[in-house]
Amino acid sequence: MEFARLCDYADNIEQTNPGSICLVKTDRNLEPGKNLFKYFYVCFDALKKGWLEGCRKIIGFDGCFLKGACKVDLELGDGAGLTIMSDMQKASFEVKLKEELAALGKLGKGICESLLKYNKEYWCRAFFLEHSKCDIVENNMCETFNSWILAPRHKSIITMLEDIRHKVVRRHVDMIQFAETWITDISHMARVILEENKELSRKCKVLSFGTDRFEVDEYEYRYIVNLRKRTCTCRSWQLRGIPCAHAICEIYHQEEEP
Repeated sequence: MEFARLCDYADNIEQTNPGSICLVKTDRNLEPGKNLFKYFYVCFDALKKGWLEGCRKIIGFDGCFLKGACKVDLELGDGAGLTIMSDMQKASFEVKLKEELAALGKLGKGICESLLKYNKEYWCRAFFLEHSKCDIVENNMCETFNSWILAPRHKSIITMLEDIRHKVVRRHVDMIQFAETWITDISHMARVILEENKELSRKCKVLSFGTDRFEVDEYEYRYIVNLRKRTCTCRSWQLRGIPCAHAICEIYHQEEEP
């Protein structure tokens, strides 16, 4: 019965959420005399504006595709500047890549060769582009979301959609209230990472320095830090946009606060 009311439900969403887009796709040709349901698409205006105006251009997929109305609503164009998270994973920074591949090669013949057929920019931090400020190499956030809506997915169509909508709205409100508790312009998670890097910087030591470039030692590894360009050869600073432990070590060496 609820499938017959989907179009009314879509109209209700658009009326009560101005600017939102809601589409119901059906197919009358697959079986003559029947109007079969294909998919339901919704893009809430508040979430769309939030993503366009305040979020990094990162989209995660888990068992779905990006096409059709979503590309238009989110103004994705040809995808330039967009970062996609999928189940292509996992690797580490370039300084350890050879070691990891050598260890992987011992597990079986042809494993490394099969892995290296994929573009390393998609699964290895050593080759990630830096514009998105994202160093994530797994798809856990998307899988977590699917687990989060697992119970509603077993309900009838409109009940399921309403349960998911309620969960998203509640989370949206919770995040707004959480952001209002910030006492600085730096987000809570960024602050946590910064404090962790401050602690890690205690294990680093500045070996040499010049006008802009500094050499920092961390156990058997050495990194070049450029404070003016905000770069480090570990690439964590460039990928996250948060000073890494090596950069913080040098900032403290300059008697400044990160």
